[in-house]
Amino acid sequence: MSGEIRQYYTSRMSMRQLDAAGLYEKLKYFYLYFRDRDYFKEKLGITEDYLAPRARNKAAMSLKFPIFPLEEWAAEDIAEEKLFEAIEFLYDHVSQPGELYDILGCCGIVCRDYDGYDTPAGLEEFRREMNGILVDYHEGYHLTESGDIVPRGD
Repeated sequence: MSGEIRQYYTSRMSMRQLDAAGLYEKLKYFYLYFRDRDYFKEKLGITEDYLAPRARNKAAMSLKFPIFPLEEWAAEDIAEEKLFEAIEFLYDHVSQPGELYDILGCCGIVCRDYDGYDTPAGLEEFRREMNGILVDYHEGYHLTESGDIVPRGD
């Protein structure tokens, strides 16, 4: 995979600038895209069908506001500092799942799970994709390898 995300016409030509509400809409789709591929399963227990209490609890302990369920924020909660904290929190808890395999349980039930998780690969993909969104927020931002959101050029 390339290190850079493809920027489409309106982004390349700086014709699109997201405000906080627009960034929130993008963040919702971004979160669902990674959630549905189990990128938050290992560290937060989040899957397509399940929002683990440990995810809610960890976010509530770490942040100044509850981010979950992420796709149901009230309009008054959509603010830059909350969006940036949610992105940084998710970045800290992402990992790319490995291959699916079958597990035979003690009752003869076959379950499917991953053979492991790759945190560096998950971080790289998350950062690359998120930077494709952050470039259009106000004057442009960037998610660093350490997980901090900074203005572009810093």
